[in-house]
Amino acid sequence: MKNEICLLDEIIKLLQKGDMTILQVRELFYTILEDYPSLSYRLPANPSIFHDSAFESGICKIMSNDMNSMTKEEEKKPLFFVLNLRNYPVLN
Repeated sequence: MKNEICLLDEIIKLLQKGDMTILQVRELFYTILEDYPSLSYRLPANPSIFHDSAFESGICKIMSNDMNSMTKEEEKKPLFFVLNLRNYPVLN
């Protein structure tokens, strides 16, 4: 139990650093679930904290070069975001 608490503490520190990509966070969560499947109810694939799960999933698939497995919704969401960025002169 003590080792699990230490591991959880290290994971929390990693997440708080703020330099992880969304893909790295997702991979970290999958690794945790492999080692601790009983936590699956606490780390669902589609948590309520996600603003848009299709967007999050689509970005992760783009970052992992897994675009062939994207659903239509996952393809549409990131593209919509990128196209809308063009409307912001500060970002151009």
